[in-house]
Amino acid sequence: MRSSLPKSLLIARNVMFALTLLALFITCSSTAAFVAASHHTKHPLAFAPTPTALPTRLPSFPNLGAIHPTGSDFADYYAGTHGANWLGQALTPELADAGGMQQVFTYGIIQRGSAANAPAVAQPIAETLIAHGAAIPIADSSSDVTYATLFPASVPAARVTAPWWWQPTANPAEDGIFTAEETRNNVAYGHYIPATFVPYLQSLGNWQQILGAPLTEVQTAHITVNGSLHRFSVLAFANGVLWYDRDADGAPAIHEQPVGKDALAMFGYPHVQIAAGRGAWTLPSPMTVASAPGKQDTIATFLTPFSVHMAGDAKWLGNTLWYHIRWKNLMELRDGWVNADQLAFDKPRNAGMQLAALNALSPQLQADASAYGANVTMAIYDPESDHYYVYNPYEGLEMASMFKVPIIVTLMHDIEVQGRDLTSDEAAEATSMIEVSDNIAEVELYDDAGGYWGVTNYLNSIGITDLDINTGGIGSTLLSPLSTVRLMEMIRAHRILTPAHCDYILNLMANVVPSQQVGVAATAPPGASWAMKIGYGPGMDTLWLMDSMGTVTYKGHSYDLAIYSRDSQDFASGAYIVNHLCSEAVQALVGVP
Repeated sequence: MRSSLPKSLLIARNVMFALTLLALFITCSSTAAFVAASHHTKHPLAFAPTPTALPTRLPSFPNLGAIHPTGSDFADYYAGTHGANWLGQALTPELADAGGMQQVFTYGIIQRGSAANAPAVAQPIAETLIAHGAAIPIADSSSDVTYATLFPASVPAARVTAPWWWQPTANPAEDGIFTAEETRNNVAYGHYIPATFVPYLQSLGNWQQILGAPLTEVQTAHITVNGSLHRFSVLAFANGVLWYDRDADGAPAIHEQPVGKDALAMFGYPHVQIAAGRGAWTLPSPMTVASAPGKQDTIATFLTPFSVHMAGDAKWLGNTLWYHIRWKNLMELRDGWVNADQLAFDKPRNAGMQLAALNALSPQLQADASAYGANVTMAIYDPESDHYYVYNPYEGLEMASMFKVPIIVTLMHDIEVQGRDLTSDEAAEATSMIEVSDNIAEVELYDDAGGYWGVTNYLNSIGITDLDINTGGIGSTLLSPLSTVRLMEMIRAHRILTPAHCDYILNLMANVVPSQQVGVAATAPPGASWAMKIGYGPGMDTLWLMDSMGTVTYKGHSYDLAIYSRDSQDFASGAYIVNHLCSEAVQALVGVP
């Protein structure tokens, strides 16, 4: 039917209609920018293209199957806020970004800054999905409400005043909650949360931090349930969306929308931005390192939480994220790839000594040591990285004359306690015991140091607790290579005794006779300084043993080493084993044979 209005009025009406549409478009566009900026966090989400409410956008990444462990750096927050209830399962590993890290869970996203002990906070992912016009149904696939349709209710112009009967002193469980967002003409505008939602909010604890500020009034969704049309109440917050079935029997049950899963469906797995050189820790223990993402080889094995650095790149293979890591062995750099679930960016609370298998230092060294099986034990310490590289590290083997080092250390402690110097006889015996391995001097100084209990108690006091002195023959005393290298490190770094007394012991060990410079000294790089002691001779099983312990400093870098071998035929064959393995370790540490 044609209009009967005059032409001038028709033109005026059309102009007003056009102006109204223009004003609505401007309002929506500026509001979209506001929504993107509101509840702003210090570090942006890893997936956050420029937001726009128009047009609506369909999900582009529907297939999600992976479940990941809660990241080590988020574990305390997850446990402290009952994250199993409101976050659900992790859908990604910890994701590094330029400013910190984040992790996507079924019902939300949490993020932390890079500073130590930075707090974890929930992220406004529901607000982001609304601002991007995500055409994902809320509550059920048959729902007529999506994130996109929530947008008009989330703009500032849609805020309301408190219900006329609501008072600030009202009981939330009976009267609901009103949150004021702004003031217009001295009147507060914001959003009203009906009492039906309040018990669930209160069960969360600090719901404002968990869900963020409300974004909308309650919206009604229509959903088909068992062939019948049901009305659902939907309420959006910055960090999440809640809903319940108004037509269901019994008390309303509040549910969360899986906003984290929806974010991945909408945007895909985030691009990971990692600063090269950023520190990280390997988890769990033990764990292996591959030569390439997804490759089933092992180029290194970390036995305890181990500090590494990020190489700066990462790669998604299906649902698995791989991080490229590096670690430094004194003067040599190694690298490899690990599953992102095996990394933390904060030092683990249970981190102690950082132990790696020999393959983290040199795969060839690992292979050669393994060829000797239980007849070789070995430990190497790099003080600059605080890394230990070990093989059979806890296996106590016979020290032979290396037991003379615990004796001299204990003796020096005793004279410090007594406030005196070594006597001339003690000094002469100390020189003879260490430099030429005089066994008679060893027995004399062992007695002066208090014998079994004197040496055992002192080593226990400095954390060396696995010394097993054989009272029937002190040359058959047992000590693990890990404890031996720790004792050597304490002497070198002046962590025990006075610096002068540590240097006195090191000077004795730097002057062992040439015939006993096996292992540490024989393989030290040209121009390096060293201090060492060996042990050798027939063991308790009558087969030959050869041991070497010591410290080396080369171009300002130090390393400590202890190696035990047994079941060789004579001095020469034992020396070959020790020299060969030590030489490979030095090559990997400093690049010099």
